[in-house]
Amino acid sequence: MKINYTILLLLLSLTTFGQNQLNNQNHSIKDTTLTKLPPKVDHAEPLYIDLMRDLGARKGEAEINVGFGRNNHKHYNEFYGFVEYEWAIANRLGMEVEVPFSFNQLNKDNTHFTLPGNKIEGLKLASQYTFLVNENRKLSMAFAYVHEFELNTFKELLIKETYLRECE
Repeated sequence: MKINYTILLLLLSLTTFGQNQLNNQNHSIKDTTLTKLPPKVDHAEPLYIDLMRDLGARKGEAEINVGFGRNNHKHYNEFYGFVEYEWAIANRLGMEVEVPFSFNQLNKDNTHFTLPGNKIEGLKLASQYTFLVNENRKLSMAFAYVHEFELNTFKELLIKETYLRECE
């Protein structure tokens, strides 16, 4: 066992040494590349409002996010989530498309409760333009716009579709 630990530590040390050597070699390459890119200040993502892209995003940056959660209600459990795609279509201009959804399940002992419908909550479209990036003061400012289309439950959509077919 003692030999295995020694070999493992030796491998970890060599890996770390190799990564440091690569970082040192590429450091001069990165410096010349970064000077050509537009300025960008790293900020912590706010907890209350989701940014479309990082402030000062650079053209071509993209990100896919998926989130899930669960709420316990008195008579049922709600499973909810979202899928979103964020990308920068130009320097400092970020866009986002998000689809939030929820599915509900009755608790075992509640058979007489009317369960809320499963649904895609809506479609969120958002854009954000960073109009100021000051690296010296570590300051960025942006305008953002979010538009949300709300959708009905799957059951309501089927009822409306059936009704429209009958009217034709």
